Amino acid sequence: MRIRCTECRKKISIDDAFAGGVCRCPYCRSTVFVPGEAMDNGRHARPDAPGGRPEAPAARPEAPAAATALAEPAGAFVPLESADEEAAPAPAHSEHIPMARPVVLQGIAAIVLWVLVLGMLAGAVALALHVRNLSDSPSDADAPVAGVPDDGAESANDNPAAVTADPFAARTTESGLGTFAGIEVRPPVVYLIDNSAGMARLLDAVGGIVGASVKSIGDKAQYTVLMGAEAPEGEEHPIALPGGYAPGGDGGRILALDFLSDAMWLGASKAPERIEEALKLSPTPRTLVLCSRVAVDDPVRLAGLANAAHCIIHTVVLTRDAAAVASLTQLAEATGGQVRVMDARDLEKWLD
Repeated sequence: MRIRCTECRKKISIDDAFAGGVCRCPYCRSTVFVPGEAMDNGRHARPDAPGGRPEAPAARPEAPAAATALAEPAGAFVPLESADEEAAPAPAHSEHIPMARPVVLQGIAAIVLWVLVLGMLAGAVALALHVRNLSDSPSDADAPVAGVPDDGAESANDNPAAVTADPFAARTTESGLGTFAGIEVRPPVVYLIDNSAGMARLLDAVGGIVGASVKSIGDKAQYTVLMGAEAPEGEEHPIALPGGYAPGGDGGRILALDFLSDAMWLGASKAPERIEEALKLSPTPRTLVLCSRVAVDDPVRLAGLANAAHCIIHTVVLTRDAAAVASLTQLAEATGGQVRVMDARDLEKWLD
C-alpha cells in the first residue's frame, strides 16, 4: 500500500501485511502510523462498490472546446482523487516511491518482556539455591572456637574434626582424662544440663553423651550432675545427683543415667543460678560442662566467677540460634574453655 508521511508529506510504500502497525519514513526517518485496512495504491474502495472500485460513469456528451477552455483554465488545480479516477494513460516514467521499513514494536516489546521474565526466573533460582546452601551447610557457629587448652588439652582449632566427632564415643586420653564430645575434662566434673523448654527431643541423647563421658573419666575421678531448670510449680524433682559427687566409670554411668531418667522434666531455665551453685561445691569443680540451647545472661560475670574458682567452662550448644551460640561461646572463651555446636540433626545422625 501507499501512504503519505505525516511529517514530510511524501509518498512511501509499505507492505499490506503491516497494516495497523507503524513504519519509518525513508525520507525524514519519522515514525508513521499505517492504516489498519490495506489500501490499493492509496485509494479506498467505496463500501457500496461490489468490486472495490466504482464503475466509470456513463460517457457525457463532449462539451464545445470553448466551454472546456472556460471550465478548465490552463494551470488549474486538479484534486488527486479526480486525477487518479481519470483513465489517462500512465506516464512513461512512473514516480519511484521508496519502501518504508516497518517498526516492529510488538516484537521488540516481546523480546524485552521475555528477557525480563528469564532474568527474574534466574534470580529466583539463584536465591533458592543460596537459601538451600545456607540451611544445609554449617553456619559460622559450627566453626572451631579459639580456646586456651589446659595442660595439653586438645584444642578445637588444632583438630577441627573434633567438632563433628561422635559425642557418644567418649574415650580416655593417654593422660588418663575423660572426654565430652571430644573435649578433655579434668575432674571433679560438673555436668550441667539445661532441661528448659525446647529440650524435650534432646534430653535422651544428652543423657547418653553424659553417660559416655562419665564412663570415660574412670572410677577414680569424681563427677556430679545438675539440672538447669526449675521444677514445675507444685512438683518436687531433684536438681542434683543425690550425695553430691560420685565416682565415674561404669558404676558412675549407671548412676547418672538412673538420675537423668527421673529428672527429665521441663521448666524455666535457671542455668546462671546453677552455675553459681556448682562453683560453691566442695571440692570446687575444675571442669563444668554446660549443655544448653538457651542464651545465658551476663556471660562475662559468670566467667569471672569461674575464673576466680579456677574452673574451666566448656559449653555444648544444642541449637544454631545466633544469640545462644554467641553468649555460650563468650562464656566458654572467657574461661579458657571450648565450644561444641550440635543440633537435633547431628544427634540423630550419630544415633543412627
